[in-house]
Formats: sequence, structure tokens, C-alpha cells
Amino acid sequence: MPKCRPQCRGPHLALLIAVFTLVTSWEGGLPFSAPGKARKSPKQATASVMRERSGLGIGARVTDTKSWRAVSPEESALAGKLKAAGVKGRWTQVWRLYQDYTGIAIPVHGAAMQAAYRCRRYSEAAEMYTKLRTVNDAELNQVILVHGIKIFGKLHDADRVEAIWQEVLAKGWMDKFPATARIDAASEMGDIRAAASVLDYLQNASLPSDVIQFSSAINACKNSDEKLSYMAANVLLNRMIEEGLQPNIVTFTSFAGAHRLANLTQTKRVLSILDEQKVIPNSLFVETFLGAVFQGRLRDVWSVSDVAERIQGTSPDRVQFALDFLDDVEARGVSFSQLTCLTHKCLRRRASTRCRA
Repeated sequence: MPKCRPQCRGPHLALLIAVFTLVTSWEGGLPFSAPGKARKSPKQATASVMRERSGLGIGARVTDTKSWRAVSPEESALAGKLKAAGVKGRWTQVWRLYQDYTGIAIPVHGAAMQAAYRCRRYSEAAEMYTKLRTVNDAELNQVILVHGIKIFGKLHDADRVEAIWQEVLAKGWMDKFPATARIDAASEMGDIRAAASVLDYLQNASLPSDVIQFSSAINACKNSDEKLSYMAANVLLNRMIEEGLQPNIVTFTSFAGAHRLANLTQTKRVLSILDEQKVIPNSLFVETFLGAVFQGRLRDVWSVSDVAERIQGTSPDRVQFALDFLDDVEARGVSFSQLTCLTHKCLRRRASTRCRA
């Protein structure tokens, strides 16, 4: 593959925000998408789940020794039970333990919120957060605000996320954990400007940024319907590389997904940069990149005929490129998801029929 760098070399991320603001004013407002709706067709784990499994999620523990010192042994044990139940996805147990608790110990409420979050019960987690914030003598800490940012990000409540973020800044509690949570919330909502703004804030405050934060910001580009989202992804990836951070397969999966509105030439560049960075593709990357090649058409796919129907009207160049890409990664031993297998079979049949004709 030819070696090339991401487009839009070196601009400060503040410029990225300004460019999107200008484009918005020209076009009367470009809508943000909610992060892609859960597809009914066969698919693999989402990039956020993959980040968690690979140790790149935002689930790193944020401790607050002052709050823990004020916790009784019984409350400490309860927090441990809530955490364990959350890790195992036992929501019924989490809810029972939480309902029976009437105290205001921050670690207990924080453990309950985190458990609800792990169980994907985001509305219930939001109720826990709101309930705690209404208690006058409850001592607030950074941990609770971080949970709030993450929870309301999942609920796509941009106003609540921004309000909590401003509270973090006002209290001087800004460090890696709230910054990562804020970028991840922007990622969930496809809010490119917010993600870039936090990265800029880190730079201006001389705080280090990391692979997780840049990968999450690039994921915001994937989850956005901005027409120039692929350009923003290129800016972010280029900045990431310039800062000496090594993008990984999680980064590139989001980067590929951000190109679903790009032309074919720009989409092909994803593979060139992947190769240059010596990152090995996996099944989730292949499926995501394939979705970008077909510009989001591979939805609700259950059979080869479904694929054939979805890709009707796709340019021959895209179809041929997709087949060549799948043949290549298959030869390299990359496993395929069910959706990718169905698409590969469809493209091979098309090619065989065309050859016989």
C-alpha cells in the first residue's frame, strides 16, 4: 500500500473547531447524529466495548481517600458488593442493594452508579446521580462528577454533560479522569467540537493527552453526521501522531467509521495510514471499514440477498475495491464477522456472474 499521512497537516485543534463553526454558519446548521443506532444485523462488539476489553476504556478507578475515610465498615462492604455485582452485570442485585441503602456515603453511591453504568442501566444511573445531588449534606467529589459526565453522555444529554463539566472546571478538579470522561461523552453524542475543545484545554493547561482520549475524540467523528467528519478525524489522527502517540486498532476502527461520508479515494487512504503505522487489522476494523466503503448501506443484513439489495446502485469502483480488500485481508488470516462473511459471499457471486457473462 502506498504510504501517506493523514490529511490537514498540523492545524491547532482550535482551528478545527473554528472551521466547523464556519461550515455550520454557511449551511444553516449541520445536525449531529446520535451515535449510530444499534444495528439489527449480525455484528461484533462496539468500539467502546472493545476499548474496555483491551484495557483502553475509561473505567480506570478514580479514588478519593477523604470520602473513603468517612465510610463505615458496613458501607465499605456494601460498596464492594455493588461493584462486584456491576462487574458481573447483575442488575437485579445492584438495584436491591441500592434500594436498601439509606445513607449518603459517596463511595456507596458512586459504586451504585458505576454498577448501573456497567449494567447499561443509564436512566437508573442518572436517577441515582440526581438523587444524590439533591441531598444537602452529601459531600460531592470528583468521582461523582466523572460518573455524571459518563452517564449523561450515554443518555445524549448534552446540557447536563456540559453543566457538570463546567462544575469540574470551576472546582479546579480537572485532570485525566474528568477530561477522558468528557471526551468519551462527546464521542457518544458525535460532538466533534466538544471533543476537540477538551484536547485543546489539556494542551493549554500543559496536561498530557493520551491514546485513549484521542481515540475517543476520533470516535466522535465516526458518530457524527457532519459532512466533513472524515476531515476532522484526519486532523485528530495527525495531531495524535505528531504528539508521539501510537494509534492502535481501536483508534483505526473509529477512524475508518468516520469515512462513511468520504469519497473512495479518501476512504482508501485509511488503509495506507493503517499500513504506515504498522497496525494489524482485526475483524471489527474490517467490518467497520467495509461499512465505510459502502457508505453505511449494510444495515439490517441477514443474508447474502440482503447484502445484494443494500448495495444496489453502488459504483462499480467501490464494489471492486471492497472485493479486493476482503480477498486481501482473508489471505492475511483475519477472521470475519458474520456481516463481513455475508458481504464477501455476495461480492464473490457478483464477480463470478460477471465473469461468466
